[in-house]
Amino acid sequence: MKPEEDDGSYGSGPRLLVLDQNAAPPTAIVDLGAGPVSLPLADKAGRMTYACELGERFVTRWAADGTGIVVDLTVLAPGEEACWFEGRLALDGGAPVPIKGACGC
Repeated sequence: MKPEEDDGSYGSGPRLLVLDQNAAPPTAIVDLGAGPVSLPLADKAGRMTYACELGERFVTRWAADGTGIVVDLTVLAPGEEACWFEGRLALDGGAPVPIKGACGC
Protein backbone atom coordinates (compact mmCIF):
# COMPACT_ATOMS: atom_id res chain seq x y z
CA MET A 1 0.00 0.00 0.00
CA LYS A 2 1.20 3.47 -0.83
CA PRO A 3 0.46 6.18 1.76
CA GLU A 4 -1.45 8.32 -0.71
CA GLU A 5 -3.86 5.42 -1.35
CA ASP A 6 -5.11 5.32 2.23
CA ASP A 7 -4.50 8.64 3.96
CA GLY A 8 -7.03 7.89 6.69
CA SER A 9 -5.31 4.87 8.20
CA TYR A 10 -1.63 5.56 7.47
CA GLY A 11 0.03 6.08 10.82
CA SER A 12 -3.14 5.23 12.73
CA GLY A 13 -2.82 3.52 16.08
CA PRO A 14 -1.48 4.76 19.39
CA ARG A 15 0.16 8.18 19.18
CA LEU A 16 3.82 7.80 20.04
CA LEU A 17 5.50 10.91 18.67
CA VAL A 18 4.68 14.38 17.40
CA LEU A 19 7.49 16.54 15.98
CA ASP A 20 7.09 20.28 15.66
CA GLN A 21 10.20 20.94 13.57
CA ASN A 22 9.30 24.51 12.75
CA ALA A 23 8.39 25.68 16.26
CA ALA A 24 10.63 28.11 18.12
CA PRO A 25 12.29 26.13 19.60
CA PRO A 26 11.68 22.85 17.69
CA THR A 27 9.90 20.40 20.01
CA ALA A 28 9.09 16.68 20.13
CA ILE A 29 6.16 15.40 22.16
CA VAL A 30 6.64 11.72 22.91
CA ASP A 31 4.57 9.25 24.93
CA LEU A 32 6.68 6.34 26.13
CA GLY A 33 3.87 4.92 28.25
CA ALA A 34 3.76 7.33 31.20
CA GLY A 35 2.04 10.22 29.42
CA PRO A 36 3.32 12.86 27.00
CA VAL A 37 6.73 14.49 27.54
CA SER A 38 7.95 17.57 25.67
CA LEU A 39 11.58 17.44 24.51
CA PRO A 40 13.56 20.17 22.74
CA LEU A 41 15.76 19.41 19.74
CA ALA A 42 19.25 18.55 21.03
CA ASP A 43 21.04 18.26 17.68
CA LYS A 44 20.03 20.45 14.74
CA ALA A 45 22.25 18.64 12.21
CA GLY A 46 19.64 16.10 11.03
CA ARG A 47 16.59 18.32 11.23
CA MET A 48 14.12 18.28 8.36
CA THR A 49 13.11 21.57 6.82
CA TYR A 50 10.01 22.63 4.90
CA ALA A 51 10.41 20.05 2.12
CA CYS A 52 11.44 16.42 1.60
CA GLU A 53 12.66 14.14 -1.17
CA LEU A 54 12.06 10.44 -1.76
CA GLY A 55 14.56 8.35 0.23
CA GLU A 56 15.86 11.34 2.21
CA ARG A 57 16.84 10.42 5.76
CA PHE A 58 16.53 12.54 8.88
CA VAL A 59 18.17 11.54 12.17
CA THR A 60 17.54 13.83 15.14
CA ARG A 61 18.09 13.70 18.91
CA TRP A 62 15.65 15.31 21.33
CA ALA A 63 16.44 15.57 25.06
CA ALA A 64 15.64 17.24 28.40
CA ASP A 65 15.93 16.43 32.10
CA GLY A 66 17.71 13.09 31.61
CA THR A 67 15.27 11.79 28.97
CA GLY A 68 16.45 11.55 25.38
CA ILE A 69 15.23 9.98 22.16
CA VAL A 70 16.75 9.47 18.74
CA VAL A 71 14.37 9.63 15.77
CA ASP A 72 15.50 8.10 12.47
CA LEU A 73 13.08 8.79 9.59
CA THR A 74 13.19 7.98 5.86
CA VAL A 75 10.88 9.65 3.34
CA LEU A 76 8.61 7.14 1.57
CA ALA A 77 6.61 9.55 -0.52
CA PRO A 78 7.02 13.30 -0.87
CA GLY A 79 3.93 15.28 -1.73
CA GLU A 80 2.87 18.84 -2.39
CA GLU A 81 1.55 19.30 1.13
CA ALA A 82 2.91 16.35 3.13
CA CYS A 83 5.85 13.98 3.47
CA TRP A 84 5.24 10.32 4.37
CA PHE A 85 7.79 8.62 6.62
CA GLU A 86 8.81 5.31 8.14
CA GLY A 87 11.56 4.94 10.66
CA ARG A 88 12.56 4.17 14.21
CA LEU A 89 12.43 5.87 17.59
CA ALA A 90 14.84 4.83 20.33
CA LEU A 91 14.92 5.94 23.95
CA ASP A 92 18.53 6.64 24.97
CA GLY A 93 20.11 3.21 25.40
CA GLY A 94 16.94 1.37 24.39
CA ALA A 95 15.88 -0.79 21.49
CA PRO A 96 14.37 1.07 18.51
CA VAL A 97 10.60 1.00 17.97
CA PRO A 98 9.22 1.19 14.41
CA ILE A 99 7.23 4.34 13.63
CA LYS A 100 5.44 5.76 10.60
CA GLY A 101 3.51 8.87 9.79
CA ALA A 102 3.41 12.10 7.87
CA CYS A 103 4.18 15.76 8.23
CA GLY A 104 3.14 18.94 6.53
CA CYS A 105 6.77 20.10 6.46
